[in-house]
Amino acid sequence: LTEAGLGARAKVWPLIAACGIVLLAFGNEFDGLDNAVYLNRELERWGLVRTHNLLSWHLMQSTGHYYLLAVRKDVGEARCLEELNCREGTRHPTVGRDST
Repeated sequence: LTEAGLGARAKVWPLIAACGIVLLAFGNEFDGLDNAVYLNRELERWGLVRTHNLLSWHLMQSTGHYYLLAVRKDVGEARCLEELNCREGTRHPTVGRDST
């Protein structure tokens, strides 16, 4: 998703918003676009900040790349688990900050 053009990205958001569980990997920047700003804007625009528990953390072996987990609130919670390299020190500074 975050390595596609904006037109292709726009086509995917209705599907993402309808999903119960979404797991994306993303880099902070791709082709001059700030993906953190983009993701925060689209998460708000499509209502996932209200309908889903959001969590984003650093991939274990890749600097500058993160996972974004979105779990619809009626499906379950998004938990930050150290076994998956998720802890306060690996959380993304701005994306998916509403869940613990």
